[in-house]
Amino acid sequence: MARWKERFGNLGISTDSLQVCIKSLGTFALKNQELQSVIDESLKSMKSFFMWIYVVILKLGEEPVPSNMKQHLNAEELKLVVHFLKKRLAKSAAGSSQSFNLELVGQYLVDEDLKIVEEKQPSFWERLLQEAELDSNAIPWLFSPSPVKSLLQLLNSLVRDVAAAFATTKETICQTFTPKPSVPLLPSTTGDSEVSKIDSKIGELVCEGKRCVYYPSARDLFLVVYGDETQQMRCCRACVRGVPGLADQEKSGTEPLNLLSVQVYNGETLSVLLEYRSSERDDVMFNAVAQLPVKPVLNLANEAFGELALEGYECHDVGRFLTQIHSLGPFHAVSMAVSGPRRLAAVFSRRTKKVRLFDVDAEEEEEEEEEEG
Repeated sequence: MARWKERFGNLGISTDSLQVCIKSLGTFALKNQELQSVIDESLKSMKSFFMWIYVVILKLGEEPVPSNMKQHLNAEELKLVVHFLKKRLAKSAAGSSQSFNLELVGQYLVDEDLKIVEEKQPSFWERLLQEAELDSNAIPWLFSPSPVKSLLQLLNSLVRDVAAAFATTKETICQTFTPKPSVPLLPSTTGDSEVSKIDSKIGELVCEGKRCVYYPSARDLFLVVYGDETQQMRCCRACVRGVPGLADQEKSGTEPLNLLSVQVYNGETLSVLLEYRSSERDDVMFNAVAQLPVKPVLNLANEAFGELALEGYECHDVGRFLTQIHSLGPFHAVSMAVSGPRRLAAVFSRRTKKVRLFDVDAEEEEEEEEEEG
Protein backbone atom coordinates (compact mmCIF):
# COMPACT_ATOMS: atom_id res chain seq x y z
CA MET A 1 0.00 0.00 0.00
CA ALA A 2 2.78 2.42 0.84
CA ARG A 3 4.44 1.80 -2.54
CA TRP A 4 1.17 2.15 -4.48
CA LYS A 5 1.17 5.93 -4.39
CA GLU A 6 -1.50 6.34 -7.07
CA ARG A 7 -4.16 4.62 -4.98
CA PHE A 8 -3.03 4.78 -1.37
CA GLY A 9 -0.88 7.89 -1.41
CA ASN A 10 -3.58 9.77 0.52
CA LEU A 11 -2.78 7.68 3.59
CA GLY A 12 0.52 9.49 4.01
CA ILE A 13 2.57 6.42 4.95
CA SER A 14 6.10 5.64 3.80
CA THR A 15 7.86 2.35 3.17
CA ASP A 16 10.76 3.24 5.48
CA SER A 17 8.56 3.90 8.52
CA LEU A 18 6.49 0.77 7.87
CA GLN A 19 9.63 -1.32 7.52
CA VAL A 20 10.76 -0.09 10.93
CA CYS A 21 7.38 -1.17 12.35
CA ILE A 22 7.67 -4.61 10.75
CA LYS A 23 11.17 -5.15 12.16
CA SER A 24 10.01 -4.01 15.61
CA LEU A 25 7.07 -6.40 15.42
CA GLY A 26 9.33 -9.27 14.36
CA THR A 27 11.79 -8.57 17.18
CA PHE A 28 8.90 -8.42 19.66
CA ALA A 29 7.58 -11.77 18.37
CA LEU A 30 11.02 -13.36 18.76
CA LYS A 31 11.30 -12.08 22.33
CA ASN A 32 7.83 -13.43 23.07
CA GLN A 33 8.91 -16.86 21.82
CA GLU A 34 12.03 -16.59 23.95
CA LEU A 35 9.97 -15.92 27.07
CA GLN A 36 7.69 -18.85 26.26
CA SER A 37 10.68 -21.16 25.83
CA VAL A 38 12.12 -19.99 29.17
CA ILE A 39 8.84 -20.79 30.91
CA ASP A 40 8.51 -24.20 29.22
CA GLU A 41 12.12 -25.14 29.92
CA SER A 42 11.83 -24.09 33.56
CA LEU A 43 8.68 -26.14 34.07
CA LYS A 44 10.14 -29.23 32.40
CA SER A 45 13.44 -29.08 34.29
CA MET A 46 11.65 -28.46 37.58
CA LYS A 47 9.35 -31.43 37.03
CA SER A 48 12.27 -33.70 36.10
CA PHE A 49 14.28 -32.55 39.13
CA PHE A 50 11.53 -33.33 41.64
CA MET A 51 10.87 -36.70 40.03
CA TRP A 52 14.58 -37.51 40.19
CA ILE A 53 14.89 -36.41 43.82
CA TYR A 54 11.82 -38.52 44.68
CA VAL A 55 13.43 -41.59 43.09
CA VAL A 56 16.67 -40.93 45.01
CA ILE A 57 14.74 -40.72 48.29
CA LEU A 58 12.98 -44.02 47.53
CA LYS A 59 16.29 -45.73 46.76
CA LEU A 60 17.93 -44.40 49.93
CA GLY A 61 14.99 -45.71 51.92
CA GLU A 62 15.21 -49.07 50.11
CA GLU A 63 11.67 -48.59 48.85
CA PRO A 64 10.52 -49.96 45.49
CA VAL A 65 10.60 -47.44 42.67
CA PRO A 66 7.49 -47.39 40.43
CA SER A 67 8.20 -48.71 36.96
CA ASN A 68 6.73 -45.66 35.24
CA MET A 69 9.25 -43.44 37.04
CA LYS A 70 12.12 -45.66 35.98
CA GLN A 71 11.01 -45.41 32.38
CA HIS A 72 10.47 -41.68 32.66
CA LEU A 73 13.98 -40.93 33.91
CA ASN A 74 15.73 -41.39 30.60
CA ALA A 75 18.83 -39.61 29.32
CA GLU A 76 16.83 -36.57 28.19
CA GLU A 77 15.22 -36.16 31.62
CA LEU A 78 18.56 -36.50 33.38
CA LYS A 79 19.94 -33.81 31.11
CA LEU A 80 17.14 -31.50 32.30
CA VAL A 81 18.01 -32.35 35.92
CA VAL A 82 21.62 -31.39 35.33
CA HIS A 83 20.50 -28.16 33.71
CA PHE A 84 18.25 -27.39 36.68
CA LEU A 85 21.04 -28.02 39.22
CA LYS A 86 23.47 -25.98 37.18
CA LYS A 87 21.05 -23.06 37.25
CA ARG A 88 20.39 -23.33 40.98
CA LEU A 89 24.07 -23.67 41.93
CA ALA A 90 25.32 -20.93 39.62
CA LYS A 91 26.74 -17.85 41.29
CA SER A 92 25.15 -14.50 40.56
CA ALA A 93 27.01 -11.23 40.13
CA ALA A 94 26.62 -10.58 43.85
CA GLY A 95 28.43 -13.84 44.68
CA SER A 96 25.42 -15.75 46.04
CA SER A 97 23.61 -18.64 44.40
CA GLN A 98 20.31 -17.96 42.67
CA SER A 99 17.30 -18.55 44.90
CA PHE A 100 14.24 -20.44 43.75
CA ASN A 101 12.02 -17.59 42.45
CA LEU A 102 10.53 -16.09 39.31
CA GLU A 103 13.39 -13.70 38.71
CA LEU A 104 14.26 -15.28 35.38
CA VAL A 105 10.72 -14.80 34.06
CA GLY A 106 9.93 -11.54 35.82
CA GLN A 107 12.84 -9.67 34.25
CA TYR A 108 11.09 -9.87 30.89
CA LEU A 109 8.13 -7.87 32.22
CA VAL A 110 9.95 -4.75 33.46
CA ASP A 111 11.08 -1.74 31.45
CA GLU A 112 14.83 -2.33 31.80
CA ASP A 113 17.53 -4.51 30.31
CA LEU A 114 17.69 -8.20 31.21
CA LYS A 115 19.94 -8.96 34.18
CA ILE A 116 20.22 -12.69 33.49
CA VAL A 117 21.05 -13.42 29.87
CA GLU A 118 21.54 -17.06 28.96
CA GLU A 119 24.11 -18.05 26.41
CA LYS A 120 22.45 -19.89 23.56
CA GLN A 121 23.75 -21.72 20.58
CA PRO A 122 23.18 -19.81 17.33
CA SER A 123 20.21 -20.99 15.30
CA PHE A 124 20.39 -22.35 11.77
CA TRP A 125 19.59 -18.96 10.25
CA GLU A 126 22.13 -17.17 12.43
CA ARG A 127 24.82 -19.64 11.39
CA LEU A 128 23.82 -19.17 7.76
CA LEU A 129 24.21 -15.39 8.05
CA GLN A 130 27.57 -15.79 9.76
CA GLU A 131 28.85 -18.12 7.06
CA ALA A 132 27.59 -15.81 4.32
CA GLU A 133 29.05 -12.80 6.16
CA LEU A 134 25.75 -10.90 5.96
CA ASP A 135 24.53 -8.24 8.36
CA SER A 136 20.94 -8.96 9.43
CA ASN A 137 20.34 -5.27 10.19
CA ALA A 138 21.11 -4.38 6.57
CA ILE A 139 18.45 -6.78 5.22
CA PRO A 140 14.96 -5.27 5.69
CA TRP A 141 13.07 -8.57 5.65
CA LEU A 142 15.17 -10.26 8.36
CA PHE A 143 14.26 -9.95 12.04
CA SER A 144 17.21 -9.79 14.38
CA PRO A 145 16.76 -10.80 18.04
CA SER A 146 17.59 -8.35 20.80
CA PRO A 147 19.28 -10.45 23.52
CA VAL A 148 19.51 -7.85 26.31
CA LYS A 149 16.13 -6.14 25.87
CA SER A 150 13.08 -7.12 27.91
CA LEU A 151 9.68 -7.89 26.44
CA LEU A 152 8.19 -4.68 27.87
CA GLN A 153 11.00 -2.59 26.36
CA LEU A 154 10.34 -4.05 22.93
CA LEU A 155 6.59 -3.49 23.33
CA ASN A 156 7.11 0.20 24.11
CA SER A 157 9.45 0.50 21.15
CA LEU A 158 6.85 -1.13 18.88
CA VAL A 159 4.15 1.29 20.06
CA ARG A 160 6.41 4.28 19.39
CA ASP A 161 7.33 3.03 15.91
CA VAL A 162 3.68 2.46 14.94
CA ALA A 163 2.69 5.91 16.23
CA ALA A 164 5.53 7.51 14.28
CA ALA A 165 4.58 5.64 11.09
CA PHE A 166 0.99 6.91 11.18
CA ALA A 167 1.67 10.31 12.73
CA THR A 168 0.92 12.25 9.55
CA THR A 169 -1.91 10.04 8.29
CA LYS A 170 -4.67 12.16 9.82
CA GLU A 171 -3.36 15.43 8.40
CA THR A 172 -2.72 13.89 4.97
CA ILE A 173 -6.22 12.43 4.72
CA CYS A 174 -7.83 15.70 5.86
CA GLN A 175 -6.09 17.56 3.05
CA THR A 176 -7.84 15.38 0.46
CA PHE A 177 -11.37 16.32 1.61
CA THR A 178 -13.28 19.40 0.57
CA PRO A 179 -15.85 20.52 3.16
CA LYS A 180 -19.40 21.15 1.97
CA PRO A 181 -21.38 24.24 2.97
CA SER A 182 -22.44 24.17 6.59
CA VAL A 183 -25.85 25.19 7.86
CA PRO A 184 -26.00 26.34 11.51
CA LEU A 185 -29.14 24.92 13.11
CA LEU A 186 -28.81 26.97 16.27
CA PRO A 187 -28.06 30.63 16.96
CA SER A 188 -24.64 31.37 18.41
CA THR A 189 -26.27 32.62 21.63
CA THR A 190 -28.09 29.35 22.35
CA GLY A 191 -27.48 28.10 25.90
CA ASP A 192 -26.59 24.53 26.89
CA SER A 193 -30.08 23.80 28.23
CA GLU A 194 -31.66 24.94 24.96
CA VAL A 195 -29.21 22.88 22.93
CA SER A 196 -30.16 19.69 24.81
CA LYS A 197 -33.86 20.32 24.17
CA ILE A 198 -33.34 21.05 20.48
CA ASP A 199 -30.98 18.11 20.01
CA SER A 200 -33.73 15.69 21.08
CA LYS A 201 -35.97 17.02 18.28
CA ILE A 202 -33.50 16.66 15.40
CA GLY A 203 -34.16 13.64 13.20
CA GLU A 204 -33.16 12.15 9.86
CA LEU A 205 -34.97 10.38 7.02
CA VAL A 206 -34.33 9.28 3.42
CA CYS A 207 -36.84 10.30 0.75
CA GLU A 208 -36.29 9.14 -2.85
CA GLY A 209 -32.57 8.72 -2.27
CA LYS A 210 -32.18 12.15 -0.66
CA ARG A 211 -30.98 12.30 2.93
CA CYS A 212 -32.83 14.90 4.97
CA VAL A 213 -32.33 16.31 8.44
CA TYR A 214 -35.43 17.85 9.97
CA TYR A 215 -35.56 20.13 12.97
CA PRO A 216 -38.86 21.51 14.31
CA SER A 217 -38.87 24.72 16.31
CA ALA A 218 -41.86 26.28 18.04
CA ARG A 219 -43.59 27.27 14.77
CA ASP A 220 -41.20 26.39 11.96
CA LEU A 221 -40.04 23.14 10.45
CA PHE A 222 -36.54 23.23 8.99
CA LEU A 223 -35.43 20.66 6.41
CA VAL A 224 -31.82 20.31 5.28
CA VAL A 225 -31.39 18.13 2.18
CA TYR A 226 -28.05 16.59 1.21
CA GLY A 227 -26.65 13.51 -0.48
CA ASP A 228 -28.53 13.85 -3.78
CA GLU A 229 -27.09 13.74 -7.30
CA THR A 230 -26.13 17.43 -7.22
CA GLN A 231 -24.01 16.95 -4.08
CA GLN A 232 -25.31 20.29 -2.84
CA MET A 233 -26.91 21.15 0.46
CA ARG A 234 -30.37 22.70 0.24
CA CYS A 235 -32.56 24.14 2.98
CA CYS A 236 -36.26 24.74 3.43
CA ARG A 237 -38.07 26.64 6.15
CA ALA A 238 -41.72 25.62 6.42
CA CYS A 239 -44.68 26.54 8.61
CA VAL A 240 -48.41 25.85 8.80
CA ARG A 241 -50.62 28.94 8.63
CA GLY A 242 -53.83 27.08 8.04
CA VAL A 243 -55.15 23.53 7.83
CA PRO A 244 -57.68 22.79 5.07
CA GLY A 245 -60.89 21.19 6.30
CA LEU A 246 -60.30 22.04 9.98
CA ALA A 247 -63.55 23.77 10.93
CA ASP A 248 -62.72 24.91 14.46
CA GLN A 249 -59.50 26.78 13.66
CA GLU A 250 -59.17 30.54 13.80
CA LYS A 251 -59.66 32.06 10.36
CA SER A 252 -57.10 34.86 10.58
CA GLY A 253 -54.41 32.81 8.84
CA THR A 254 -51.68 35.30 9.74
CA GLU A 255 -49.91 33.55 12.58
CA PRO A 256 -48.37 30.08 12.05
CA LEU A 257 -49.72 27.19 14.08
CA ASN A 258 -47.54 25.77 16.84
CA LEU A 259 -45.56 22.61 16.06
CA LEU A 260 -45.57 20.49 19.21
CA SER A 261 -44.00 17.37 17.71
CA VAL A 262 -42.72 16.06 14.37
CA GLN A 263 -42.12 12.33 13.87
CA VAL A 264 -41.11 10.16 10.91
CA TYR A 265 -44.09 8.10 9.74
CA ASN A 266 -42.20 6.54 6.83
CA GLY A 267 -39.56 7.57 4.30
CA GLU A 268 -41.97 9.84 2.46
CA THR A 269 -44.18 11.24 5.23
CA LEU A 270 -43.82 13.18 8.47
CA SER A 271 -46.48 13.15 11.19
CA VAL A 272 -47.01 16.56 12.82
CA LEU A 273 -48.80 17.47 16.04
CA LEU A 274 -50.29 20.96 15.77
CA GLU A 275 -51.65 23.41 18.29
CA TYR A 276 -53.94 26.24 17.21
CA ARG A 277 -56.32 28.77 18.69
CA SER A 278 -60.03 27.96 18.58
CA SER A 279 -62.30 30.07 16.42
CA GLU A 280 -64.94 30.07 19.18
CA ARG A 281 -62.83 30.83 22.25
CA ASP A 282 -59.55 32.72 22.17
CA ASP A 283 -58.39 31.27 25.49
CA VAL A 284 -58.71 27.62 24.40
CA MET A 285 -56.00 25.85 22.39
CA PHE A 286 -56.98 22.91 20.18
CA ASN A 287 -54.79 20.10 18.83
CA ALA A 288 -54.68 18.22 15.56
CA VAL A 289 -52.57 15.46 14.01
CA ALA A 290 -51.82 15.49 10.27
CA GLN A 291 -49.56 13.84 7.72
CA LEU A 292 -47.08 15.98 5.79
CA PRO A 293 -45.66 14.53 2.54
CA VAL A 294 -41.95 15.25 2.33
CA LYS A 295 -41.56 15.37 -1.46
CA PRO A 296 -43.51 18.62 -2.12
CA VAL A 297 -41.70 20.28 0.78
CA LEU A 298 -38.32 19.29 -0.67
CA ASN A 299 -39.27 20.95 -3.95
CA LEU A 300 -39.39 24.25 -2.03
CA ALA A 301 -35.83 23.87 -0.72
CA ASN A 302 -33.24 26.41 -1.81
CA GLU A 303 -29.47 26.12 -2.03
CA ALA A 304 -27.69 26.71 1.27
CA PHE A 305 -25.90 30.05 1.55
CA GLY A 306 -22.67 29.63 3.51
CA GLU A 307 -23.17 30.29 7.20
CA LEU A 308 -26.69 31.72 6.89
CA ALA A 309 -28.82 30.59 9.82
CA LEU A 310 -32.07 28.79 9.10
CA GLU A 311 -34.07 31.74 10.40
CA GLY A 312 -32.74 33.77 7.47
CA TYR A 313 -34.51 31.67 4.82
CA GLU A 314 -37.94 32.42 3.42
CA CYS A 315 -40.76 30.66 5.25
CA HIS A 316 -43.14 28.58 3.08
CA ASP A 317 -46.69 27.72 4.12
CA VAL A 318 -47.08 23.93 3.75
CA GLY A 319 -50.58 23.71 5.21
CA ARG A 320 -52.00 22.93 1.76
CA PHE A 321 -49.94 19.74 1.63
CA LEU A 322 -51.36 18.27 4.86
CA THR A 323 -53.43 15.09 4.57
CA GLN A 324 -55.29 12.71 6.93
CA ILE A 325 -56.05 15.46 9.40
CA HIS A 326 -57.45 14.38 12.78
CA SER A 327 -58.83 17.01 15.14
CA LEU A 328 -58.27 16.25 18.83
CA GLY A 329 -60.10 19.23 20.28
CA PRO A 330 -58.81 20.80 23.51
CA PHE A 331 -56.67 17.78 24.37
CA HIS A 332 -53.73 19.74 25.87
CA ALA A 333 -51.27 17.59 23.91
CA VAL A 334 -47.53 17.85 24.47
CA SER A 335 -45.96 15.02 22.44
CA MET A 336 -46.66 12.27 19.96
CA ALA A 337 -45.32 8.90 18.86
CA VAL A 338 -46.11 7.14 15.57
CA SER A 339 -45.51 3.73 14.01
CA GLY A 340 -45.63 3.60 10.23
CA PRO A 341 -45.72 -0.21 9.87
CA ARG A 342 -48.62 -0.42 12.36
CA ARG A 343 -50.28 2.78 11.07
CA LEU A 344 -50.77 3.93 14.66
CA ALA A 345 -50.33 7.26 16.41
CA ALA A 346 -50.29 7.99 20.14
CA VAL A 347 -50.77 11.50 21.47
CA PHE A 348 -49.90 12.31 25.09
CA SER A 349 -51.44 15.07 27.13
CA ARG A 350 -49.73 17.19 29.78
CA ARG A 351 -48.18 15.10 32.54
CA THR A 352 -49.24 12.03 30.47
CA LYS A 353 -52.62 11.89 32.20
CA LYS A 354 -54.33 11.06 28.90
CA VAL A 355 -53.24 9.03 25.91
CA ARG A 356 -55.13 8.98 22.63
CA LEU A 357 -54.58 6.18 20.11
CA PHE A 358 -55.95 6.05 16.57
CA ASP A 359 -55.36 4.61 13.13
CA VAL A 360 -53.56 7.24 11.10
CA ASP A 361 -54.90 6.02 7.74
CA ALA A 362 -58.52 5.69 8.88
CA GLU A 363 -61.18 8.29 8.28
CA GLU A 364 -61.91 10.54 11.22
CA GLU A 365 -65.39 9.12 11.86
CA GLU A 366 -63.94 5.58 11.93
CA GLU A 367 -61.25 6.30 14.52
CA GLU A 368 -60.90 4.11 17.55
CA GLU A 369 -60.12 6.23 20.56
CA GLU A 370 -58.73 5.14 23.88
CA GLU A 371 -58.16 7.34 26.90
CA GLU A 372 -56.14 6.30 29.90
CA GLY A 373 -56.18 8.30 33.11
